[in-house]
Amino acid sequence: MMNKCIVGLALLSLVFFYSQPYAASLEQNLLIEGQTNQAGQHSQRVVDKLSRETQNMLREYQNLMQKGDYQNAYNAELKQRLEEQNEEIYSLKKQLAEVQITRLHIMPFLRDQTAALKQFIELDLPFEQKAQLASIQRLEAVLASSKVPLSEKFRRVMQAWQTESDYSYQLQSYRDTVQWQGESLSVNFLRVGRVALYFQSLDGKVNAYWQTASKQWQAIDDQYHSAIQQALRVADKQLPPQLLALPISHEEIQ
Repeated sequence: MMNKCIVGLALLSLVFFYSQPYAASLEQNLLIEGQTNQAGQHSQRVVDKLSRETQNMLREYQNLMQKGDYQNAYNAELKQRLEEQNEEIYSLKKQLAEVQITRLHIMPFLRDQTAALKQFIELDLPFEQKAQLASIQRLEAVLASSKVPLSEKFRRVMQAWQTESDYSYQLQSYRDTVQWQGESLSVNFLRVGRVALYFQSLDGKVNAYWQTASKQWQAIDDQYHSAIQQALRVADKQLPPQLLALPISHEEIQ
């Protein structure tokens, strides 16, 4: 029994003797493995970080390249716009120069047309002549004003000529006074376009027409008194248009 115990203790001592280095080796291996794992994880984190930084740098580079392309395109567009603006500026300057030249020609033309219109009114049948000449004076004031645009001056002159042109196709009656045999006589005037001008006194006793050649009033025979009176009523739209026999001087016919 004693021998068995001795053997058992010997074996146990042998196991313990050999198990100590093994345990130390295992522990050391586990420590090394843990350190290796930690190093691997650290390396992986470093790799992941570098990968993220690389991706960020790549995206930044792509963004810069895209921005560079955009900038180049934008610069090209600006260059094209600048060229178009320069062409437009050149065209506007050319037009402005042409306008200035035209302006130098238009103003003398408008003044000449106004002077010709004034002379035409003075030589024409003397119907509402004071009002017409007053209109010419206002037109001359417009042409002399620096505040009125050139386009408005042109419009006014053309309108004045159009008004005078319209008189050629109108049958008009109006009331005014006339110098007759040394006295002022209130009469009704009758204008037939620019062909003839008549007047009839308010009592219907005095009738006359304008002789252009002699620039004076000529009495009308009594037989035409009723015709002039009817013509006045037609002009006032009291009667429908109709044919009337009215005297006319030989000068107006020519």
